[in-house]
Amino acid sequence: MDQIQQSTLVPASLLEGQDPRCFLSAVYPDVPSGARVSRLDFPQYEAALIYLDDGGRPELARLLEALPSIPDYNRIAASYKGGALYVAVAQGGRLLLANTYPAADFTTAEYYIFLVMKSLQLNPEISVIRFATPIDEEQEISLSRYFKSVEPLP
Repeated sequence: MDQIQQSTLVPASLLEGQDPRCFLSAVYPDVPSGARVSRLDFPQYEAALIYLDDGGRPELARLLEALPSIPDYNRIAASYKGGALYVAVAQGGRLLLANTYPAADFTTAEYYIFLVMKSLQLNPEISVIRFATPIDEEQEISLSRYFKSVEPLP
């Protein structure tokens, strides 16, 4: 199992004059003191993604960047990889959630997907969920029982 990408989304207004490392360390106390912590700004959401920079692009950044291209009002983007579910949800242009959940198996990932839908009071029966990572036919069929459709993220 891969390591979960350490990242957190922070309102841009809170970052003024602050070290981004303190925000990441508040969520992940095991951030190594010499590790590189980086920041990606998302002005359309008035937020910044703070992440442990291991040389790759954070999965949450990929999802946040893709949300505006989703044509639906309820915009749901997800990835399941490395033992984690990454999910970003917007309604219209308003970001509602961007989070990472530990999920050793897809059943656990589904649990978190439905928890997100319930907590945001979104109806999966009228919503399309889009995955940035491939899911197999069995996983797609399982989700299709609840969602209007399951599609790849453009």
